[in-house]
Amino acid sequence: MLVVIFIAGIATTSVMAMLVGSMDGWTRGTSNDYAQTSVSIGLQKLSQEIREAETASVASGRLTVVMPLKTTGANGEVFYNRGTAGESRTYYVANGELRRSVGGVVSVVLKRISAATFLTNGPNVNITLTSNEREGTAEARRTLEDQTATVRVRLRNYGS
Repeated sequence: MLVVIFIAGIATTSVMAMLVGSMDGWTRGTSNDYAQTSVSIGLQKLSQEIREAETASVASGRLTVVMPLKTTGANGEVFYNRGTAGESRTYYVANGELRRSVGGVVSVVLKRISAATFLTNGPNVNITLTSNEREGTAEARRTLEDQTATVRVRLRNYGS
């Protein structure tokens, strides 16, 4: 009887060890997927939003772009009114969120972003986003690496 209990105890311990190991692997994979998805979606959104800008500048880690003013003509066609200053937008990261400020109104572009780096060089804007999304146990979260991606956006209306 004692041998049966001993063997059952070893089997139970082995199953629990496999379960914990599997959950740890799942946690790492899920967290990396979440982080990669966050930076990818963030870069896509920012690229689409700033592509039409006339100018871009970086100050104190914040990207500010000036969008051209759009005017609707008599026939309903929308065109750029380059003679008038357009809307200014500022992008930055705060509290794990990529935020946009337009005219003092702040909105969240995307959550799960831990850092952003912006560089401008003429009509080119380089954007690097980092996400450190963490899921699962504290031990698994400590061993995960940050996910980072970079994109270069060329401003279509630069210097117009």
